[in-house]
Amino acid sequence: MAVYFVFFAFLLLGLLPDPTKKSRAYIHLVFLLLFIIIGFRDISVGTDTLSYVEDFTYYSRLSWGEIVHDAMTHKEPVFHLIVGLLSRITSNYTFYLCFWALFPVIALHSFFNNELRSKIDVTIGVIVFFILGLFAFFVAGIRQTAAISVL
Repeated sequence: MAVYFVFFAFLLLGLLPDPTKKSRAYIHLVFLLLFIIIGFRDISVGTDTLSYVEDFTYYSRLSWGEIVHDAMTHKEPVFHLIVGLLSRITSNYTFYLCFWALFPVIALHSFFNNELRSKIDVTIGVIVFFILGLFAFFVAGIRQTAAISVL
């Protein structure tokens, strides 16, 4: 919980100099912090995070041929191939979560950077993102989040 208080305190403190001014540094820092919150979370955060990490760990024990065969039996073979590829690179689940955190953070950063005019707009946008439950959805459903972010 303290992480969220620090994040929202940063959002509000960033408004102090001039809330009507557009600041690329402010947007970059907001989304860097959001990336850290999503990517470096514990496996107990989010309803499905543990099952995703268990799948990742399972793939780390398989050979590449077994990963490909297993991936082709699922409805989302590309997702499972990516999970298998990541498990070949590292067995660290934090790296895995950080990889998937890139999708929503890059998508949101791009949208906020292109569409919002000022720091106050960014702050309100991030607060609405949390209030609508999108943050909770993004940490719960990695597959769905990646798909929505790509679109």
